[in-house]
Amino acid sequence: MRLVESVNLKVEEASLTGESLPVDKVANVVLEKDIPIGDRKNTAFMSTMVTYGRGKGLVTATGMHTQIGIIAEMIQSYEDEATPSR
Repeated sequence: MRLVESVNLKVEEASLTGESLPVDKVANVVLEKDIPIGDRKNTAFMSTMVTYGRGKGLVTATGMHTQIGIIAEMIQSYEDEATPSR
C-alpha cells in the first residue's frame, strides 16, 4: 500500500525484513524506483502491523502480487533436491 497520509506512523515489518523494532513511515517522501523493501518509508505491506500512529493509503497489489505473495511463490516453486551421498 502506498501511503498518502501518515501521522506518527510506525509499522512492525519483522515478517519481511527481520527488523526487531517498528519502523517510521512517512507518506510525503519520494523514493527512487528500485529501493530495498526495508527502506521504503512511504509503503506499508501485507502481513505487517501498525504499532503506533495512523495513516491512509492506496492498495497497489493484492494476493500473489504482494511481497508476501512473491515469497509464497518462491516457497511453492522450490524443488526437492537429492541429499548428497558420501
